[in-house]
Amino acid sequence: MPLFRRQQSCPSVRRKTRLQTQPESEIDAEPEASNRPPAIQAVYSLMSNSSKLFLAKPKPQTPAQTPAQTPHKPYSHSVDAVSEHELNPLGPGMRVATPFGLGKIVAVRGDDGTTAVQLQDSGVAYFGTAVMDEMLAVPALVGERVYTPSGYGRVLRYDVREQLYTLRLAAGGGLGEYELQLRPADVRPADHKDTRQSRRPRGLSEGSMDWDSRRSSSSSRARLSGSSPGTNGLAILKNFATTSYTFVASKYHHGQPVITKFGAGHILTVDPQRCTAQVQLLWGATAFLNADMIDYYPKALEGTDVQTKFGSGVVIGLRPADGIYTVRLHQMQLNGKSDVVYVPESDLYRVRKLAATAANVRGRLKAMAQRRFGERIVVAHENHGQEPSSAGI
Repeated sequence: MPLFRRQQSCPSVRRKTRLQTQPESEIDAEPEASNRPPAIQAVYSLMSNSSKLFLAKPKPQTPAQTPAQTPHKPYSHSVDAVSEHELNPLGPGMRVATPFGLGKIVAVRGDDGTTAVQLQDSGVAYFGTAVMDEMLAVPALVGERVYTPSGYGRVLRYDVREQLYTLRLAAGGGLGEYELQLRPADVRPADHKDTRQSRRPRGLSEGSMDWDSRRSSSSSRARLSGSSPGTNGLAILKNFATTSYTFVASKYHHGQPVITKFGAGHILTVDPQRCTAQVQLLWGATAFLNADMIDYYPKALEGTDVQTKFGSGVVIGLRPADGIYTVRLHQMQLNGKSDVVYVPESDLYRVRKLAATAANVRGRLKAMAQRRFGERIVVAHENHGQEPSSAGI
């Protein structure tokens, strides 16, 4: 035992390092703890360990002790954390669709998000953040010139509820104009470089028709001057068919069914210089109509034999605006099914061509002879008492 005391007090032996968090009183009291009674030792043990049962307020760390953090990258957060407002912010100068119509943002107040919008139909309106969340950015306002997959046009109106533009576009080839409804995704503002072309004539307004299409059609007529008038007319009508979304057929020829403002009929001849067509109406009259007086170019009219996926039948009704035909099938249906079906235009085919009149046949023969021989042909009639009619086209 004396040897142990000498080794403990020997200066060559390193003493145990004193803990910084341990108070001096506890360190000094450690040698005397063995001499205390068991009850007092239990009390001291509870007092020394009770601080671990409660959460202590952490000490404020100095900047030198603060661990270095990785710099936050703005593009490192997930897509779900990005709000729609961040992806498509509505700032000053943007065109928007509000519950009260189209307008342009004038200013946005940063503290509360109040936005001032200059409406087209009225003055300046102020909207809060709740209304701004329902607003949509639009490409153009009413009256502005836009570009669509069908060409250039102007905005007539905008349906806020349906989110549809109503546009006025030129049909091309001098055939007038037509209206078209498109989604805002298919409409974009017309660039000034796209519209900076040759000067329009005085009698042609900017909103009436597309001068580019008229100039191209005039050049095409110059190239096709050696061909027949019928070929020129078919080319113009095909141009109208490809540039409009109205209910039109894929071919334009003599006998093409049409629905005009005076009734249904068939095309006899086309005059491309005057942009007129001669139409034989079903009720017996012959009409010389402008192209804008022809509303639809269906595949078949009432009474035409057609072929459908349900079988052959005859057209008893049609809705040209929707392209739906009402067909009565020739064959009786089994199991009590109705013999009247509704067929879209894409599933309908004509069984035979419409019967052409004798005058139409003579006109086609004259046109063919004129192209073939380049001379005037006189067609003999059965009644020799009458003078022969000339085939001048």
